[in-house]
Amino acid sequence: DAEAEALNRNTVMGGIAYLFYKMISLHPKAQRFFLLTHRTKGKVNGTVADWSVTENTQGYTQTELFEAIKKVCALYSVKVIDVFGEGVINTVFDVYKSDVPYSDDKTVTNRAFVDTDGVHPLAYGYLHGYVPLVKQALHMGTRK
Repeated sequence: DAEAEALNRNTVMGGIAYLFYKMISLHPKAQRFFLLTHRTKGKVNGTVADWSVTENTQGYTQTELFEAIKKVCALYSVKVIDVFGEGVINTVFDVYKSDVPYSDDKTVTNRAFVDTDGVHPLAYGYLHGYVPLVKQALHMGTRK
């Protein structure tokens, strides 16, 4: 299809637009959702950086990328599950991070939201940081 071929799939936004186009083409009656992950921090040149305000190697912050993704979602009528903007997990604050790497802590009693890397959610993080927003979106998406 000409519309799909016109999208530049070598960019994040073009790839997402192509994904949505194909998803709608194959499943036009399905509810569509896109989940934006929690706020994260990581290391840039050995220094801890808040990705929501620190540019990546392509010159974009997590905030800028997610705002652009929201616009693509709106174009394709895809509902956004915004854990980034509405969720409780923000690993800029160490209180959300585990003191023990997930691979070392096999218990289900770990009350940390994410692994020591500050990125990957643990069971507690999914249960309390993701599930409420996913359930809310699914509930809203199925109302007629």
